[in-house]
Amino acid sequence: MAADMAMYRSKKKGKNRYEVAGESSLDETSMLDEAYLVGIREIDDQHAEMASLIKRLGAISGEASDDHVIAECLLRELSAFTEYHFASEHRLMRQFSYPSISEHDQAHARLLSELERIKLEELKSGDEFLFAYMRKWLLEHILEYDKPLAQFLRQNSSTV
Repeated sequence: MAADMAMYRSKKKGKNRYEVAGESSLDETSMLDEAYLVGIREIDDQHAEMASLIKRLGAISGEASDDHVIAECLLRELSAFTEYHFASEHRLMRQFSYPSISEHDQAHARLLSELERIKLEELKSGDEFLFAYMRKWLLEHILEYDKPLAQFLRQNSSTV
């Protein structure tokens, strides 16, 4: 991931450039600080992967045709992984009879719908607004829906 981020940063700056990848590259690009950890490893790991995909989308300049292909692939990957993540949460909610399952599933449906509406044309421009919107999309969902879910799961299970 650090190498990918270095490549995207380098491409964004122009031709005949390079960036050094390393652990510090990962730290400086992280979107999720402790406030967004829910305390359920499976969910936190999935959130981290989603944040990484969003961050990679934000790093694409969109000026080259390769950027469009990369953005399209990353958007598809984000969409598929988001569906996988929501299915994981739904499985946990059913398994432990989460009382707000319907509301949480409705929020998932809204988020997937929003993700589908994102146009690849917007990604081409490397629009910072799009990156900020997607970042907000994930972080708000974590705080509003996933933190309460995780708290419920921790209180009602010793295995999660």
